[in-house]
Amino acid sequence: MPTSSPPNLLFIVADQLGARWTALDGHPLLQTPQLSALARESTVFTQACSTSPLCTPWRACMLTGRWPTQTGVTRNGQALPDDVPTLAQRLNDAGYHTAWLGKWHLGGAPQRERAVLPEERGGFRRFAGWESHHVDHWRGRLWTDEADEAQSLEGHETDSLSDIAQDWLPQLPQPFCLFVSYQAPHPPCLPPPDHLARYAGRDLMIEPNVDPSAWYRMPQWDADYDLQTFRERYYGEITQLDAALGRLLATLKGCGLADRTALFFTSDHGEMNGAQGLFSKGVMYDESLRVPLLVRLPGQKQGRRCATPVGTVDFLPTLLELAGAEADPDAPGRSLLPALRGGQLEEGPLFSECGELLCVLLDGWKLVAQRDPLQALQLFDTRGDPWELDDSLAREPGRAREMLALLDKWLEGVDRPSPQTLSHLGGWEPFPQGEGL
Repeated sequence: MPTSSPPNLLFIVADQLGARWTALDGHPLLQTPQLSALARESTVFTQACSTSPLCTPWRACMLTGRWPTQTGVTRNGQALPDDVPTLAQRLNDAGYHTAWLGKWHLGGAPQRERAVLPEERGGFRRFAGWESHHVDHWRGRLWTDEADEAQSLEGHETDSLSDIAQDWLPQLPQPFCLFVSYQAPHPPCLPPPDHLARYAGRDLMIEPNVDPSAWYRMPQWDADYDLQTFRERYYGEITQLDAALGRLLATLKGCGLADRTALFFTSDHGEMNGAQGLFSKGVMYDESLRVPLLVRLPGQKQGRRCATPVGTVDFLPTLLELAGAEADPDAPGRSLLPALRGGQLEEGPLFSECGELLCVLLDGWKLVAQRDPLQALQLFDTRGDPWELDDSLAREPGRAREMLALLDKWLEGVDRPSPQTLSHLGGWEPFPQGEGL
């Protein structure tokens, strides 16, 4: 393919994988060799953060380039707005074949394992997936347009989805944009025995902010076990997902697509994993907020690292520019292409929102705030205190005021939600036992 031709786009999404829980972040126990190998020929964004650490709001933000407050998608189980063109629709207009495979979680009610109707798919031309959570990762089902009933995913859903993606890649018309949306390693996890055995019986309580007494209870998922068991299962599915990534990379290379395809790997949000005594997401601690983000451009062989904070709103401008598609003038994010091409990104404040909880990061500091009334809750020095053990709010009132003013200005820019909207956003308290899908 001539170098002037637009590249294929392969966007791989993990579900609930925090950057903290990979070897990329220096974790001494997590075995993610495929991610590490990919990093050696990719741009790794070490401070990539979820614009909303909750499944559905993040996905709506990714596909519209708009903040959750702007889309109105602020909690799980809501549908994509129909008044904002999606990434898929914009890429369709640019001549791309758009395809989605896997978990969707943007179809609205009912929020459960079900088919995603054509009008709920955000414009993707080819679609195979399901609306929401497979509780049992060994009994997943997938709906396609080629069959009237659900197709059972053979074996573990991570491996089965990878099989389908490997079948699709050589067949998709080019240029294509394929999203592969895994559910792994979203709890409750049950990896294959060989991956589980890598962590079974090992001392996994090594971080200074971990609470070894934390207990994971989700009765509706038949999950009731200690943190050691949770971590063995969670880490096992991370390593299994890493192996699946290796299979996709091998397929890209084997069918001659590696040098024609821009590859993205990221996650919607992280997992507290017993840090601060918490599980799940929906809070602004590092384990919930920060995600892995690796981008390999076609033909790239040299790895780079970018420490400038970047967020979910930056995906749409980046993908549109890569595709040579018309830019969205109303999108609040910025293209990451300067960094992907070896240049620098201008650093500015990075925002995140989750219900009543807001966050701004700037110059190595993180302020967590309540939305209404706007008030500071926590302040962390993320460089000097990466485990967020020491709240600096009382010692740094001036810095807190400055960062709170940034949040106030940002809120004005996205339009403050109405009291009716706020009543649905929920309080700032974290999900202590994994509440929400």
